[in-house]
Amino acid sequence: MMFSMNAFSSAFLSIMLVVSGELIAFFNFLVAYPGALREILLFSVSGAIGQCFIFKTVTDFGPLTCSIVTTLRKV
Repeated sequence: MMFSMNAFSSAFLSIMLVVSGELIAFFNFLVAYPGALREILLFSVSGAIGQCFIFKTVTDFGPLTCSIVTTLRKV
């Protein structure tokens, strides 16, 4: 389910980037600030790893434990 949701979101946002013209602005930004690409990739990888940990926590310990961990992490 997580894969399907992420795939749909990626496809929808990719289409919207092209339709709105923001894709060209994004490429112009990357040309102006090439170091930003590394930061964007690191942010994406850390988000994917975080999703894996959340899925693993829910699978192994249940949703209650996952919500407690998430709440305590924010404190």
